[in-house]
Amino acid sequence: MQKNDLGAIDKFRIVAAALVIMIHTGDIPFLGESGNLLLSGVIARIAVPFFFAVTGFFTDLSSAENMKKLLKKTVFMYTAATAVYLPYGSYFASIKQVVFDGSFYHLWYFPALALGAGIVFFLKKLPTAAALTIASALYAFGLCGDSYTLLAQKAEPMRRLLEVLTNVFFYTRNGIFFAPLFLLIGNIIGNKIRSDDEHCRRPENTLNFVAGFALSLVLLGVERFSLRGITYAPRDSMFISLIPCTVFLMLTLSSVRVKPKPVLRRVSMWIYIIHPIFIDLITRVKNSLNETGTLGDDARHVILTALISIVTAAVIEILHTIKKHPNKKQAL
Repeated sequence: MQKNDLGAIDKFRIVAAALVIMIHTGDIPFLGESGNLLLSGVIARIAVPFFFAVTGFFTDLSSAENMKKLLKKTVFMYTAATAVYLPYGSYFASIKQVVFDGSFYHLWYFPALALGAGIVFFLKKLPTAAALTIASALYAFGLCGDSYTLLAQKAEPMRRLLEVLTNVFFYTRNGIFFAPLFLLIGNIIGNKIRSDDEHCRRPENTLNFVAGFALSLVLLGVERFSLRGITYAPRDSMFISLIPCTVFLMLTLSSVRVKPKPVLRRVSMWIYIIHPIFIDLITRVKNSLNETGTLGDDARHVILTALISIVTAAVIEILHTIKKHPNKKQAL
């Protein structure tokens, strides 16, 4: 694989990080109910599957050594992110939350990545078709506890099973049911492109891939709006159409020859980690100003908390950079 021409993936990381922010912010007034649902409930939902697929794309998940490196990095980032949110009370999270749901509401990604990668590591010992079948079956069950939960619960055995599982984790959008399929999809696509590059035959089908992605996105919209018409599910993160969306998105980005931008990888990750701090900061300051016209005690508290968290994030990043590049220590 020619890693020096896969920059489109790096650039889309920033887009994906912005889409995650859209999911966590309030509705945009001028878009209306349907417009906001289209933006945050359809388009933005491709972001997290993309991040999982990218990890699978660039990581040899069949290698024990690479798995150790991935798990080490993931644990470090999860620990660092949790430290950033200590001022917000992450230390009150239970063991169950830390392992499955995340120490803060958006940090579920890190334990899901670690657990999902571990599952894929064992699935890679099977033929590709068998691995995909198992990962798809896990995802199908996850759908029953997410966007399709109110439909699935009409079957008594499924309802009882979901009740049992909610004692273990709150969401089926986790490292068992959500992450493995997208990690595996990214890994299969990455291996295919690596093989094509070795034989100098990487296909030039960008327009076909774009068309496939556009059609998949339309199907995702139809699925999401159809579910709204059937039932208002309490969770809406997992959809069938996310699978072809992710496949064609990765094929599209990997077929575009663009110089890589490694710095965007860490920038997008830190955007993902700290964006709730700014959402909380803006919301509380705005509410305080609306009520009093000046900064109240609540606004001052949240500003101080945000500054502590941001400084913590900066210190972690500096220490990580020094550790990674010890020869640059003096320059810092």
